[in-house]
Amino acid sequence: LDVSELGGRPVALTFLYTRCTNPNRCPLVATRMGQLQKLAEAEKLDGRVALAVVTYDPDHDTPDVLRRYGTDHGIRFTPGVRLLRPDREQKDDFFDRLQVTVNYNPE
Repeated sequence: LDVSELGGRPVALTFLYTRCTNPNRCPLVATRMGQLQKLAEAEKLDGRVALAVVTYDPDHDTPDVLRRYGTDHGIRFTPGVRLLRPDREQKDDFFDRLQVTVNYNPE
């Protein structure tokens, strides 16, 4: 995970994992991020803000899996729009530092 790729801009950040089957969770998050990207472009803000989606599941969500998932949900990959994955060995510490709770159950 290299957030320096986002160019020091303000960032809209969210989390998901591609195996999530709840349509009101991860798929919706990805679709909304695609919509936010379109809105930012329409308002000429795309060069001034960055959008980042971080996977909870870096073991499964490889760059190819993330690329397909993002594209399928309307995200176009640009220098300011990224789907990122934390280092597999350091993911627990990463999420702890951000105080992000990871919950894979259906609820």
